[in-house]
Amino acid sequence: MSRHLTDAIIYKLHRYSDSSAVARAFTADFGKIKLFVPKAFSKKGGLLTCFPGILDFQMKESSDLCRFYAFTQKPEFYRFIDSHEIMIRLHFIFEVMDALYQEREKDGYLMKLITKIDNTNFRKAASFTVRHIFEKNGVLPDFNVCAGCGDENSTEGYVLGGEYFCGKCRHSGIRVSGSVMLFMKSAQVSELMKNLIINRENETEIISFFAQFYKSLYGKELKSASTLSFLL
Repeated sequence: MSRHLTDAIIYKLHRYSDSSAVARAFTADFGKIKLFVPKAFSKKGGLLTCFPGILDFQMKESSDLCRFYAFTQKPEFYRFIDSHEIMIRLHFIFEVMDALYQEREKDGYLMKLITKIDNTNFRKAASFTVRHIFEKNGVLPDFNVCAGCGDENSTEGYVLGGEYFCGKCRHSGIRVSGSVMLFMKSAQVSELMKNLIINRENETEIISFFAQFYKSLYGKELKSASTLSFLL
């Protein structure tokens, strides 16, 4: 067994007893882990979810349940819990991550993306972060070329069977609107992504695409996507 300090975000708490819980945390150094937290719901104040901080824990090689010692919140991230807009998107991000990532699958870049989200960029930053999760998992289609005819200049189309097809080759599947296509292609070029503007309507289309794409792969609904779309 080894004890560690790492940047982390506790994103889910399952009540185990009156005060204790089994927690899910995403860490910069060890990926997602499971923890037993004795006083998660104490009267003096328990743990806050989706609040970045420093996690002190002990890894157990013989069990996937780690031992919790302490969690120190980082004050600069009060912007997360002070913003409803950020929080609902964080729940979306973590639902996707929890479904696609394996236990202890490392992704330090994901932590960097999440901690860069603020009140000025939450629409674009959250969408880019979810795209990264799908891409890292190896399931994101190649939007640069139509799988049917090889067209590299299409501006919209459909995703079917995990592949992208232009509108000339397919007329059914998961719709890839012009806004979704522009986002997917811009995400590959830092300068284009920097200058890309995502408004409420664009974000709604992007979230809808991710939710439908996820369902086509795993046969399940993303609950947070429905909530986010309703609140947008």
